Amino acid sequence: QFNFARYPYNNTYFRRAIISLIDYSTIQSTICDGGLVCVASPMFLLPSSYPAFASPQAYQYYLQYESYNLTRAAQYLKGAGLVYNQAKGQWYLPNGTVFQPTFLYWAGHPGSQAFAELLQSAAAKINLTITPVGESISTIIAATSVPYNQQTWDMLYLGWGYVSDIGPIQLEFLFGNEGYQSENAGGFYNQTIFNILQEAVSTSNYTKSVELTKLAQVYLMQQLPYVMLSWNVADTVVNIHNFANYII
Repeated sequence: QFNFARYPYNNTYFRRAIISLIDYSTIQSTICDGGLVCVASPMFLLPSSYPAFASPQAYQYYLQYESYNLTRAAQYLKGAGLVYNQAKGQWYLPNGTVFQPTFLYWAGHPGSQAFAELLQSAAAKINLTITPVGESISTIIAATSVPYNQQTWDMLYLGWGYVSDIGPIQLEFLFGNEGYQSENAGGFYNQTIFNILQEAVSTSNYTKSVELTKLAQVYLMQQLPYVMLSWNVADTVVNIHNFANYII
């Protein structure tokens, strides 16, 4: 997740640089234990979970412009306005300040530190210094709970629980107008995406809803309000007492 109140995290090219540093095959084989505990994917709707709504076009965009590629990542950093000093082997902000962002991760969460270190290692290959900082989940939530334009973090790993098995509702909650008002996406604002998702949720035409949801994913892949890392399986406690004649 990116802090949209601060540069360069509010720059699309910077966010594309970060996703271009992520090797999903390594995440799948290591952090996801070959798929036993999670599925590494950049997709905003996982095809196996949302077969009707997931967008092949969004995935093709990812493959062409955002898949793991260190050379492209460095080019995107320059596109974001960052300056690389070859002699010093260091990236700088346009004002001449050394650029060394921090990455907050959920200390104690399975795979969280491992991912932070993978990102740190990949960034180091293009001489970008990213410093992982482990924090408790309560500390991270507190950091993201103030109005987004008052938040001071750079990037962080947090994640969301399952919201809906209806694709457009899931996306609207996180990245639509509802997500913006409740600050789910940390200040991400794109009226075009808001309008598409709102129509996808409200229309009574199922085919149209599917088409709009797929289109929204292409735009989300281009804009990257989040970089999606993996889809995890989590146990959910359900109270079935006195439901459908179950006996406990």
